[in-house]
Amino acid sequence: MQPQVNAPHKHRTVLAQMIQYFKKHQYVASIITLLLSVGAYALLFPLAFAVGLVAMLLIHEIGHVWAARQKGIPVSVPLFIPFVGALVWMKKRPRDARTEAYIALAGPVAGTLGALVVYGAGIWFQHPLLLVIAKIGFFLNLINLLPMPPLDGGRISAAVTRWLWLVGVAGGLWLVIWFKSLLFFIIWIMLVSQMIIRMLQRKRKDVASAVSKIVLSVDELTLRGAILPGEAHRTELKFVTYSTLDRSQKIRVRWDALGMQEVIRMPEQTQGLIQRVAVTGIEYVPKQNPDKLYVYCQIDYKPYETDEERDVNSPHDAIPPGQHVPISVRLKYGAAYACLGAFLIWMIYAVYQQGIVLWF
Repeated sequence: MQPQVNAPHKHRTVLAQMIQYFKKHQYVASIITLLLSVGAYALLFPLAFAVGLVAMLLIHEIGHVWAARQKGIPVSVPLFIPFVGALVWMKKRPRDARTEAYIALAGPVAGTLGALVVYGAGIWFQHPLLLVIAKIGFFLNLINLLPMPPLDGGRISAAVTRWLWLVGVAGGLWLVIWFKSLLFFIIWIMLVSQMIIRMLQRKRKDVASAVSKIVLSVDELTLRGAILPGEAHRTELKFVTYSTLDRSQKIRVRWDALGMQEVIRMPEQTQGLIQRVAVTGIEYVPKQNPDKLYVYCQIDYKPYETDEERDVNSPHDAIPPGQHVPISVRLKYGAAYACLGAFLIWMIYAVYQQGIVLWF
């Protein structure tokens, strides 16, 4: 008798197999989603326009892929979502805000160059459709420069100043009012909500604590002439923290009164910026060979953001934890950011001068 397979379970199995297949064959998934996006846009617009629009999105994402790989960060191939856009996600977090801004800026730069080529072709051949596609390309890259995470502008502004996020909120609201678009309003609400959630998550990352036990020999302490502490004894310990080549975090603690110097290894899931190491308990364990003294230490630390937390926030557009960005870097990326935005506005106006108005 053949065992019966539950239909929902069978569907889940097929879905899991498809997911595994696309993970192994990312380029297949990229091509399929690209074609689906072209087909979706072709339902509302001419096919040539749909192809041009998706091409603009592709060039933008290729800029991100090129920059990420140049910095040694593995990244996925572009995937397309009809009526939303396209995305790639980094499989490894950037090491600092400067690298994150570099990767974020590469997308709009590549997209602008692509739109500029199409604009030049439209002028040369006097082809209105090419000018329309160029204007769409300029506009999409300009919108992506809004300083709101997880847009590229939000990631670039993290290397300049996060106060620009407030400008992004106001600018996004102005776009909603200007275009009177329900879709823009929904996107704006989603972006603002995500930004607020991230800010709250960062504020909640207060000092956490971990407990470690140090085992000492009573005989060795006695030979040193140390006075054994009582069980109610509490004190703070001097410490030095460092990381090893295997990326494990260790703390060398010292208790001068006992002549003690020991190394504590922090568990990987509880690594962070060490604030304090304090003795919170003493336990004397006799009738062992030799007698033992257990010293319980509380380690207060500010947790590092893990890759898992980053993925939950956004697999593609998360912003690295705050770092001290040099003033020269802030000025350089701030100037590049402002110049690119101004150039895009000027190019949109230039296309408008050619008689291409559209709905924007």
